[in-house]
Amino acid sequence: MADAMDDMMKHMDEMADSTLDELSSASGDEFDRKFLEMMIKHHAQAIATSELASSKAVHAELRELAAKMHSDQIEESEQLRSWHQQWGHAQD
Repeated sequence: MADAMDDMMKHMDEMADSTLDELSSASGDEFDRKFLEMMIKHHAQAIATSELASSKAVHAELRELAAKMHSDQIEESEQLRSWHQQWGHAQD
């Protein structure tokens, strides 16, 4: 089980490095678009994770922090999506 978790974490680190490399090589409007897309995905994961923690965590302090994070991430995600659309990046 620990080996599978280690492999998953290594894969996630490699994906993050690749994404950062791609973002680092971008500039101008392309940078803004890629940053927004990266952060929208990141916030979606944070929202899902904080939902789990706010309902499953044993310690009340962690549940409370997760609930606040959930709220903050939703608000920030909405702002990112709004800019993405306003600036003509969104495909929706």
